[in-house]
Amino acid sequence: MKNKPQKNKTLIILSTIIIIFLIIGSVYYFKTLNIQDNNSQKTPEQNPQETNKEQTPEQIPEQTSSIKGIYPDEANRLIKSTPEIIILDVSSRYESGHIPNAINYPIADSSFDNKINTLDKNKIYLVYGFTDSESRNAAKKMTEIGFKTLYQLKGSYGLWLDYGYKIEK
Repeated sequence: MKNKPQKNKTLIILSTIIIIFLIIGSVYYFKTLNIQDNNSQKTPEQNPQETNKEQTPEQIPEQTSSIKGIYPDEANRLIKSTPEIIILDVSSRYESGHIPNAINYPIADSSFDNKINTLDKNKIYLVYGFTDSESRNAAKKMTEIGFKTLYQLKGSYGLWLDYGYKIEK
């Protein structure tokens, strides 16, 4: 008789543990679903991984006298689909690594303004640096002097690396 109450107690404990695991699993599952639903409703600014996933490079609108900030996935598609694009690295760390075929005009260099004046203002440019502020400032200066089509890499060179895209050294 002593054995039967012990078995009942063991069954109750095991049943309780199973119920707890089921509750924890359900909470985790529904929390994961909720996070996925929230991410799908976010704007590209709030959810950079979703930026223009459905948009092909041909659908990327050409900007006139303005700067369009784009994430590395979109920039990579733009580079591949636009052979005439000029990639401009405005950092002072070009030798540390850069996007393939990029030219280096460091914004910190006092000759930056003179150098960009030698460029064709009607061409398409992708501007980036090691910080977002470098590329934003350079793109702003370029817009002010009449460059027509400028894309600024959001997340800077570091995010390009995080996405795993090619670099040159």
